[in-house]
Amino acid sequence: MVYLAYVFCLLSLNFSSFLIADAETAATPMYYMKTASIVNEEVVFESDNDFEEAIKVGFFRIKAPQDLDLEVGRIFARTFTSDLRYREFGVLDVVNGYLKSDVAQTVRFTLERDNWDKCHVDQKETIGEPNYPVNVQKLGQQMAEMGVVILQSILRRYQLPEDLWFEATGGSSNLEGSHFLLFNCYDPKLGDRTDGVGAHKDWGSITVLDAPDPGLEAEIDGVWKSLHMEDGYLTINFGYCLEKLLPGVKASNHRVVTQKEKMRISTVLFTDPRVGFFRNSDKVGYVYDWDPMEKKLIHGEPTTTFFEALSNKLYGSKQD
Repeated sequence: MVYLAYVFCLLSLNFSSFLIADAETAATPMYYMKTASIVNEEVVFESDNDFEEAIKVGFFRIKAPQDLDLEVGRIFARTFTSDLRYREFGVLDVVNGYLKSDVAQTVRFTLERDNWDKCHVDQKETIGEPNYPVNVQKLGQQMAEMGVVILQSILRRYQLPEDLWFEATGGSSNLEGSHFLLFNCYDPKLGDRTDGVGAHKDWGSITVLDAPDPGLEAEIDGVWKSLHMEDGYLTINFGYCLEKLLPGVKASNHRVVTQKEKMRISTVLFTDPRVGFFRNSDKVGYVYDWDPMEKKLIHGEPTTTFFEALSNKLYGSKQD
């Protein structure tokens, strides 16, 4: 009897181990991002190896500054879909407005920095409440400034001449690019979508993200991994324009899984080349490649056409 009990115990352990191993195989592996901080306007990692991994993966994280009120953005992200003012805002252009996609699960609201303090009714400016409340504008400005510091730090690391920064980044290195403050709401009621947001690379240069809940996945070394999210940290990732400019920088392919039970929200600040005309100028923003041998910018393309093609691919050309 003792022998039979021993055998049964071994079989049970082996079977349990099989179930655990099978569950681990089926589950998406977790990735823990390297952590950096901003010291004297420079992005500082604990080691050069951590920096190299962040560049290779395309993601890292930064502890949110104490004066950054993330709850302001989270409240807006949770409420804008039920606010009639925003629901009726509509799509202003390929960049700005309220978007309910026929492809992605997320409902999003996006405005470029020039439109944050304006009031928009029936697509006409008027006196009244600004598009983004003052505290939301402050949050966006702080996140935008952080994105600029990160972008400048990367450009410096790759020794791109400072006198070319403005043109090379479409003005975004000097807060003169297009800085979009976007709010996502992943609604479980739209659970028939294949993805929360499909696999893509962010189109711009630097993305600063507050997303307290899990769901973000990145393709790392050919394997999809779930990014470990920790409250109080901002996720930073590189966009396609920066990868185009500096091929050593990885713009990671990433996606958001469909939310089945809990609403997922995020606040996102995109530090991007200027889309369309520069402020007080008849020149438009461009994206470029950098030729380090010739030390010049090449293969310029207007940001408007560059962005529109990628946006339509991700969200679909039909927008409600």
